[in-house]
Formats: sequence, C-alpha cells, structure tokens
Amino acid sequence: MEVQALQALAEEAYTFNGDRDRIYLTGLSLGGFGVWPLAMRHPGRFAAVVPVCGWVTQPEDDIPPSETALYNKGNPVAGHPSPFTAAARLVGSIPTWVFHGDNDQAVSVEQSRNMVDAMKAAGGNVHYTEYEGMGHNVWDRAYGDSALMSWLLEQ
Repeated sequence: MEVQALQALAEEAYTFNGDRDRIYLTGLSLGGFGVWPLAMRHPGRFAAVVPVCGWVTQPEDDIPPSETALYNKGNPVAGHPSPFTAAARLVGSIPTWVFHGDNDQAVSVEQSRNMVDAMKAAGGNVHYTEYEGMGHNVWDRAYGDSALMSWLLEQ
C-alpha cells in the first residue's frame, strides 16, 4: 500500500503541477505513528513532517499480542535496542514538528518526548508542542495553529 500511495502522490503532483519540493507528511494518532516509518524510509521525499500524538514504538503491553506484528511490520526500528536513537538517525534533518497532549491516555506522551529528545541529540531539525492538560485529541488545536501553516510553507 505504501508503494501505491507514494506512486499516487507522485502522479497527482505531476497532474496538478505540484511542487515536489514542498510535499508535507502529517498524520494523527495511528497516522502519527505512520509518519515516522515513512519519514525513516524516505528521508529525501518530504519537505517536512508533522506527527500528531503518534508513536515510534508502542510498548507491547499497550496493544494485544495478536496486533504486535501488525504494528511492527514496516517499522524500521521495531525491536531495535535504542529505537528512538535509531529513528532519529533515519529521519535525519527532515524539518519536523511534533504535537502531543500531556494527558494523552491513548498514546503515551513519552513517545513524542523520547523522539524529540533523540532528534535533538542527533542534531535534527525538530520543534515540539506539548499541550498541557490535553488528552489524545490535540489535532484540532495543532492543525488550527496558524504558526504551523506558516512554518510548513517555510520548508
């Protein structure tokens, strides 16, 4: 499906004369999780990435064992002894803005905190917004932030 999605994206950029240097990748929740592996596998493809309340590696006790393989499939850092460090190296210098609520009960805020820390340690280009007192649904606020749109257009 990834190959098909990226091919469709390329075709649409061509059909509508899109700027291939300004393709942005964003997703929320499960889509926020999907942002990370795509960015890791295609570091030159996107002008910027915006994962919203996503995760890099979900602790196995947070998901049923029957779904562990599904979440790990295609994740370049699944099972790595230092998954956040490895992920940060693979994402490299892609401009990244991460959003998360500090009271998220669906996806631990530690996932975003750890990834942001790893990206900073690796010299990555990362911004982080953590919404105090907010739970899982931070996407309305994140996507409604005019600073995000301005930032994306700068990339």
